[in-house]
Amino acid sequence: LKVSLEEAQNVEKEYQIWWGDVRGSEEETSHQRNGQQMTLDTLKQQLLEETQSKTSLEAKIKSDSADMAEFQAESSRKMQKATQKARQLDEQNARLADKVKKMQLDLEARQGV
Repeated sequence: LKVSLEEAQNVEKEYQIWWGDVRGSEEETSHQRNGQQMTLDTLKQQLLEETQSKTSLEAKIKSDSADMAEFQAESSRKMQKATQKARQLDEQNARLADKVKKMQLDLEARQGV
């Protein structure tokens, strides 16, 4: 094999160009991977934050629902008491009205005698 110095230098230059292209491509790919990893990490963080926010909101909804149920139960008890008191007052008013009517009749009877 007889290779001239010039041919050997040309091959060496081509190799260096090829190797530079390969390394440049690797660096570009590495840069792209780093960018994609950063994007993936950002998306994972956003998903984590949204999941935590959702969990927090669900807990708040459960708490509010429990508070609402307690409020409704208390309101119902108060309404039952108020209804019972109104019935008692109605009965008391009816008894008083009967007494007044009886007193009027007695008065009329006395005046008529």
